[in-house]
Formats: sequence, structure tokens, C-alpha cells
Amino acid sequence: MTGIMNYLRRPRATDSGIEMSATITASSSTPSWGVIELKDLRDKDNNPVDFTKDDYLGIALLSPVKVEDTEVNVSTDPWYDFTCEVSNFSSGNDVEVLVKITFKPNWDGEADKFQVKVVQLGMAGDPQDEHYKDSVRLWKNSLPDETGTVPIVCDSRPDGIPYSNQTVVFTNDDGIIMKEVPFGQKTQVTLNRGNYGVAATEVFTDDETTVAIAKAQPDQVEVKQGTTSSDVNVTYDVHHYSATDVVIDNIVGLEGEEVHVKFSSEDSLLHDFWSSVPQTTKPRRVLPSDGNATISVDSIIVNNVQYEFTPKQVDLSSNDSVLFTAGDVIQHQIEVSGAVKLPIQLKKPGSRTAGTMVVHLIQKETRLIYKEKVDMNEENPQFQVLVAPGDYEVQANRFIENGILYKPTFDPSITVNEDGNTELELQVDLVVNLNVPGFPNFLSFGACTRDLSEPTKSDDTDNDLTDFVQAGASSIFKYAGQGGDGGPEVDLTESLECTPRVIALASDIEKAIGSDHTVLPVLISYTCNFSGGNDVLTDTTRHRHSLGNFIQSLQLTMKSDQAPRSLRAAYILNPDFIGECQKRGYEADSEVPFLNALKEALEYRGEADKVELIPSDIDDTLRGYVRALHWLVRTLTKDPDTGKPAVSLGWQVNLWAGEAAGAVWIYTDENQASEKAKKTADYLDELGVWAKQASQQADEDELAPLDFLAVDRWERDDYRNDSYPKFFCFAPREWSRYFDFCETLGAELHAPIMPWQVSAARTPTFKDEVSNNFSTAQHWGTGGSCILGDPGIGSEYYRIHKRILSLKLDEVQFHVKTVEELWKRSKPFDISIPGYQGLHLRGIFAVLLGGGDTTGIVSSLPQAGEKQDAWVRERLGEYIKDPIYFQTERNLQAVFRMEQYDYDLNAEG
Repeated sequence: MTGIMNYLRRPRATDSGIEMSATITASSSTPSWGVIELKDLRDKDNNPVDFTKDDYLGIALLSPVKVEDTEVNVSTDPWYDFTCEVSNFSSGNDVEVLVKITFKPNWDGEADKFQVKVVQLGMAGDPQDEHYKDSVRLWKNSLPDETGTVPIVCDSRPDGIPYSNQTVVFTNDDGIIMKEVPFGQKTQVTLNRGNYGVAATEVFTDDETTVAIAKAQPDQVEVKQGTTSSDVNVTYDVHHYSATDVVIDNIVGLEGEEVHVKFSSEDSLLHDFWSSVPQTTKPRRVLPSDGNATISVDSIIVNNVQYEFTPKQVDLSSNDSVLFTAGDVIQHQIEVSGAVKLPIQLKKPGSRTAGTMVVHLIQKETRLIYKEKVDMNEENPQFQVLVAPGDYEVQANRFIENGILYKPTFDPSITVNEDGNTELELQVDLVVNLNVPGFPNFLSFGACTRDLSEPTKSDDTDNDLTDFVQAGASSIFKYAGQGGDGGPEVDLTESLECTPRVIALASDIEKAIGSDHTVLPVLISYTCNFSGGNDVLTDTTRHRHSLGNFIQSLQLTMKSDQAPRSLRAAYILNPDFIGECQKRGYEADSEVPFLNALKEALEYRGEADKVELIPSDIDDTLRGYVRALHWLVRTLTKDPDTGKPAVSLGWQVNLWAGEAAGAVWIYTDENQASEKAKKTADYLDELGVWAKQASQQADEDELAPLDFLAVDRWERDDYRNDSYPKFFCFAPREWSRYFDFCETLGAELHAPIMPWQVSAARTPTFKDEVSNNFSTAQHWGTGGSCILGDPGIGSEYYRIHKRILSLKLDEVQFHVKTVEELWKRSKPFDISIPGYQGLHLRGIFAVLLGGGDTTGIVSSLPQAGEKQDAWVRERLGEYIKDPIYFQTERNLQAVFRMEQYDYDLNAEG
């Protein structure tokens, strides 16, 4: 009771705002979840209250528990987007809550005025006690003042630091608050009452030659309402470094090898690292700022040729790049005592295997290396030079020939005997055919389209077509139908079906890009919408509507005169369906009463003659349902001239692999990606989605029931309030595991993989403006940075904005407390190099970005908030100038980089 009385006695909002009344209800579905709902907002004269985009709604109340900003929902008329800031204060056994809700029009032509119709405050407790409802107070443009003052005394700006202000970070149970204060001054900052931890961010020059580690004292402060606390002092420990880059040029004979580079001074080692050939390395915060140093590269022996690098002298204070070229290398043949021939026993899958594979033998201690390009068509391959006897580590890379990915299997070590009787055994197996019908012969990118918009006049650049053209997209995707759910309650008319417009937009993008560039329309089709979580497998009425609408989409695809080629489109079936069936324990023989609905749908859509063609092995089971969809697509989309399918067909699967707990396995210490992928592959095999057998597509005369699988992570940007609270917040390690999952799934089934609905949002650096309410007002994430590459972060997590690094995570699920710890756990990583470099060698043929409220290519998605789409288009526009082809000889650098892939994206295993 004391807490309640204190709350009621507190000074309320000033007269500058309008206090309002509302109809207030409280409900609770369980003891651990409840909602306070506010409706019918009125002023003191009982009139409805109008708001504009410049107004805000203030709410004060008592709650049994804290209220999170992610659990506040607002409905307005007309519709305005909203963001909210929530403050929670302990008050006896209750919590005092202040909510500030600001608004933004959903589009430029929105009405100037609107009304707030409903506000829902969700909470993990029961708010039905009357005193919670009675405590609610509302204002237009005002809130109670619960702040106090903290004086910050900041030292002078360290020499060379380019910033004008120092960032001071205050943390409490509700999260973080960042305040900017000028150097060399005392600044008063206001904070809500409460206890805070205090820290100051380090400051550094762009090249990190000067790094000032900031210290805040005291590191804890109590803020009381209406009072001023004691001073917080910020001081600096300044360090100076050299920023001398080392560039190893492409050197014939050493391509793809690793060399050991050392900085030394007067026989003292300053720093060392390993570099690929070629590669640029940027040592930061490790070299002294001045003095002379010698940069040397250890000699290396490859195929009995010794490569000696001429050392270079450098003045560390100059911060110049140092280049090692072929002219700095002396080569000479060495004599190897007792060297012998080493034949290669090559086992391969039939006569169709082609291409070349690079094989390495490496003595780690001596750096004695042998490498050989093995031609798959050679009858008796062997190393072309004699090999010294001894123990070697064996390495052999995956390779692609004519779009087919092959994987070598071998003993990881070999002892070469002096008697010359040793053979190196290599088994080469087909992994997957990356030549997916309709997609190009290179790793391609596409994205979601929101409104299928095209230019309305010559200078119109704000439309989906222009965005796709700038990015050089190779595909676009949209949910078929009208509402994106398959229309389970209605038979859609042709005018409501978006399929023809998707095909037309893809055709127009293709024409606008020109040359021989192709753009494939991809339709996402629900024949059974399991995405809402409701079990709809036995609803025959929904089956009939959805199947009928799907049939119409296929018919319109075949009728379209906009389709540019005989392969007209691609279809992805039923997002979340397989994952939900797997999670709920459905087996292949589980009953799914759909067959009569299918027949009715065929008859309704004018395909009655197909009813008699339904194969007899299709029955009312889950396996039968899957088989029926395959049959339906292949039957209705046969090319009239060739008899071959006119569409590519894929199923969607989820990263959470049917787990009730979702995909939180990705955050555990042990990498479970392979195990989870195999579990999903087994289920796909059981249902008949994709059988565990060698890919039939490797034979051009046959076609598999499916052409590809799409793997969905979660279609939201990581640092949004609808992503990280649902345990989807990745760092480089998690992205690497996501691609591990894709790789294993594809290898188990010999299926080409499409990562789908991937967030392309980038991670903000210390140079970016990150708002206090970034989780609702901005679209930051990790997919763009980790997949498309981000030199602004490179290999150093501390270059990420402090507000992002301080974001708190659920420790039980993530096994870390903050985003900073998540990124630290990924070290070493290097995202200056795009993560897409090795995707084709993982069996991935295309990546489709974005989604309903997720960063992709077009500016129309996400629908609200500060976006990153222009950055994505710029990255993809550069990529398409030199894409990664499905041919090893055209992508030697990608092959070499694959050997270091886990280091570049994340060093694991």
C-alpha cells in the first residue's frame, strides 16, 4: 500500500499537456500474462481527441510487473505507425510505468489528423486488480517528470581524436541510455530516477593510430527525482599505434598458400600473422607508433621450389602500406633426398565426373608443401614432382564443373614411405547440381517486392523496378494470391491474383537491365497455411479454397504472355509447413483429408479432366498430400512444346528444424547445425518431399520432383524488437552455423539450397546515428554486414555502435548477456570480406533477401522506420559486375578463400 500511496502523491504532468480519460479494461489469459487496454480517449469535455504527427501520447500507471516496449500495441484511425519509450520504476510490490508513444504517418499523403482508437499494454503478470486500472492516467503531449540530474566532468579531448563529444553510457535493468557530452566541460544530463552503472566509450582515430580508453568514476550512480547527484568524472588513458598494412600480391606458384609474416625490431618480435596469397592484412592496435621495423616473410617450399622473400625496412610512424610482389621473391629448386613418385588413386561417381581439383600435402612444422591439380578425366593421376618421404596433412577442395558441385573424401593424413609404394586415395562424390532451372549460372541475389511498383514518369526513382535494376537482381519474389496466405476462406478471382503482375514486373526489370541478364519471378504459395501456428491440416474447406487458388496461379503463369522464356517462374511451397508438421510429430502416414478437396478444386478451376489423372498412390495422408502437390505442379505446368516443366519448384524448410524451442540451438557452445540439418533431411525423405538419393538432375534427361529447397531463418532484422526478443539475433558465428545447416541439408539430399527471406540489414558502426529507440525506429541487423561484407567493422567488434553492443539479450537462450558478448564469442572473424564468397561451394545457388517487414533491395520494404536498402543495392550492384560463376576455373580466388571460409566469417572447428 505504501508504494501505491507514494505513486498517487507524486507530482503529475504539467498543465502544458491535455489530460484525458479512457475506457480501461484489464484481462488475463493466464496468471503469467495480462493486458491493460485503453479505448475511447476523451478530453475533459468528453470530446474525442485528435492527434497530429507532432503530438505524443503519455501514459502513467501501476503494473504488477515491468512493461516492455515490445508489448505495447497501438491502433489509430487513419493508420499511423508508432514508436514507444517505456520507463519502469520499482514501487513497493508494484511497478510504476511511464509510456511515451510518438507517431509517424504510414505514407506521405496520410491525413494530418488521426485518433488513437486502442492502446494495449501487455505484461507478464495479472493486472486485473482494481488498483491497476484505477492508477492509469493519460495525457496528450505530457508525462510526469521523474528525472534527476547527473553532472559529467569530461577531460579535454585527446590529441587527434576527431569527435566533438564523448559518449557516456548509463545502464540499468531497462537497458541503456547514452548521453553525448562535450570534451573539457562539465555538463548536466537528466535521467529518470533509479540506479545506473556508468561507463564511457573509448574514442579513436579512423585508422586507430590513436586510441583513448575512457574511464568513468564513479561507475555507479543513484539518480533521485528532482535532485542533483555527485559528479561523474571521465578521464583518458591514451595509446598510440602504427597502422602499417601488409599487401601480399598474387605470386605465381603460391596462389592460395599461406605465408608467415613478421614485424621485428632489433631481433625482437613485434607482431606476426598468417596471410593468404594474395591478401591485404591491416594490423591494428598491435604495432608501436614509431621506430624502425623489419617486415619479413618466412621462406616457403612448394613442389620442391623454395620461395625466399626479401625483407623490407619500414618507418612505423609513416603508416604506409608495404607491398610484397613477385619481384621481391627469389625462387630456387631444392634437392630432396629420397623423394618418390606419389600416384593418386581416384574413385569417382561414373564417367560424367569432370573438372579439376587442387590437392595439398602439408608438413606443418617445416612448411614443406606439395600441391597438384588433379584432372578428373586423367586415367592415372599423380603428383608431377617427386615427394619427400614423411608425414603430411592432406587437403583437397570442393570444386564445380559445369554447375555440378563435387566433394572429395580422403584420410586427413598420409605417410609417404621411402619405398615409393604409397598411394593417395581420393573419393570424389557429386554433392549437388547448382544448375537450377530458371536461375542463372552464377550465385545470384533476389529480393521481395512489396507493391510491384514501376516508374510513373521519367524521373520517378521511388519504385520497386528502379531499385531492382540498380541492384542487378536476378529474381524477385512475392506471396501469391491477394493476402499472402493462400486465400483459405475464399475463391480468388483472376483480378485479385497477383501472379501475372509479378511475372510482368520481372520481365520489365529484365528489359531495363538489358544485355543477357535474366530475372525470374518467384511465387510463394500457401496450399496449407501453417504459419499462424493453428493446426489446419484437417480443414477440408480451407484445403479446397487454397488448392483452387494455387491452381489458378499456375494457370495464369502458363497463360502469361509476359513470361520471357519457356521456364516461366519458380514456386516455393508452404513456408513453415514442414517445420510445424515435424514439430507436432506428424508422420508420413498421418491423416490429411485433402483428396476430395483437390478434386473439387480442379473441377472448379476448369481442370476436371485432370481428376482422372491423379495417381492411384496419392491418398489422404501427409505423404500423399506432398506427392499430390508435386504432381499438380508438374501436370499443370508442362511446356506445350517440350513437355518439360515450365516452372521451378521448391519447398521451404525452417532453420528451427521442427524444434519446439525454435532455433536457439544455434547459440549453444557445440555446433549442432549438422545434426539438426540431418534431422530435417530425414523428415523430408520420410514425407517424400526430397528423397535421399543422388540428384536426378545430374542427368539432363531426367527431372527431380523438386528443383531446390529454400531455407528460412527468420524474416526480421536482428536488432528490431520483433527479432531479438524472439531469439533471432546473429553474429558471425551464428551466420556460419546457418550456412553449415544449409550445406549439410543440401549434401544429405543432393539438393541445391536457397537461403530465403534473409535480412540484409547492416550493423551500424560508431560513425552511424543510432537512436535511443532503434529497435522500433530503425532497421539495423547483421545479415547485410556478414553476407555482403562490411570493411567498416572488419575483424573488430568494437567498431560497432555502443548502443547496439550494449543491447541486452536473454542469457538463458543466447548464453551471453549482450550483443557485445555475442560478437566477442565469434572472434576471430573478418567480415571485410563478403560472406557470399564461399556459398556456392556449400551448395547454395541463390540468396533471396528481405520479406514483409525486413530489409532487402526495395525501399518500400520495410514499411516504416529508417532503412538500409540503398546500402544493399550499392553492394549488390558491385557484385553483379563480377559474379561468382558455377565453374571452379572462373572463381579460383573463391576456391582459395573457401579454405579459410570459417575464419573469414567465423573461426569455428
